[in-house]
Amino acid sequence: MNKLITVIVPVYNVEKYLCSCIDSILEQLYEKFELILINDGSTDRSGNICDQYALKDHRIKVIHQKNNGLSAARNTGIFHAMGEYVTFIDSDDCVAPNYLSLMWKAVQNEKSDLVICSFLKISEAESPEKMPKKKSIQVLTKEKAIEKMLLADGFDVNSWGKLYKKTLFQGISYPEGKLYEDLGTTYKLIDQCQKPVYVPQKLYYYRMRKESIMDNRKFDENVMQAVAFNKEIVRFVKKKYPNIYEAAVYRFFCSNRRALHMAILTRGYWREKKEVIVNLAGCRKIVLKKEKETLKNKSVVFFATGFAWILGKGRIQPL
Repeated sequence: MNKLITVIVPVYNVEKYLCSCIDSILEQLYEKFELILINDGSTDRSGNICDQYALKDHRIKVIHQKNNGLSAARNTGIFHAMGEYVTFIDSDDCVAPNYLSLMWKAVQNEKSDLVICSFLKISEAESPEKMPKKKSIQVLTKEKAIEKMLLADGFDVNSWGKLYKKTLFQGISYPEGKLYEDLGTTYKLIDQCQKPVYVPQKLYYYRMRKESIMDNRKFDENVMQAVAFNKEIVRFVKKKYPNIYEAAVYRFFCSNRRALHMAILTRGYWREKKEVIVNLAGCRKIVLKKEKETLKNKSVVFFATGFAWILGKGRIQPL
């Protein structure tokens, strides 16, 4: 029996892409859904576009709120969701016509409480129309699902591209006022679920935008928030899923490597830069033992280890 699915779309100043996003949702083969559009204080025509769509389709609910960020918008959507299952779609992205139907079929067939699909990166002007062909799903353990997330093997930490049983959010919410909020949330949801399932079809279309808040960001406190979230994941995995500890550390290394690259081009933030260097040095054993590791990454850990000693950190403890 088909049950109601809540589709949550946070909206902020995306008038250029919003119609494409909403249209792709309304064209779903699975029709038993409600669409909640959270207008998070948009200053362009996005709010008006949401209201216009709501007049055309009774399944659409629009919530206007002051600008509180992506986490707050998602939390608002969860609070108002009437569906037993919820999914998030970013307002500049779109989905395949069989996005909901294939995800729901996996729920039914496997009695899953979390279904994850693969995704396709598209350009700003691109609107893929082909319906992905059916592929065999993969029933995962929680440990395997977290490992695939850490390695970005088919999917990543992103909240979108996943169908969650709403009860998974009991006691879990997105951290408001922070960027990289998915890093601090998705692994907790996977850990809380009973039977994660991976659908390998690329059902979600992630739009690559030059003005994206996650791209081309200069080094600042928000970058360090990503580092902090990744460190939390390392500690969590070390305690609960030690078999995938190395994958968590390598993810932490990559986060700090990216932060260091951005830091070199930014003035100030000396305390944060020192923290990044010490973090990289702490990852050295995992990185150096990794098969087929690049010379560039090995050079990064050698540089960080040497520099950490110069900074007077002495014997650097591994994570």
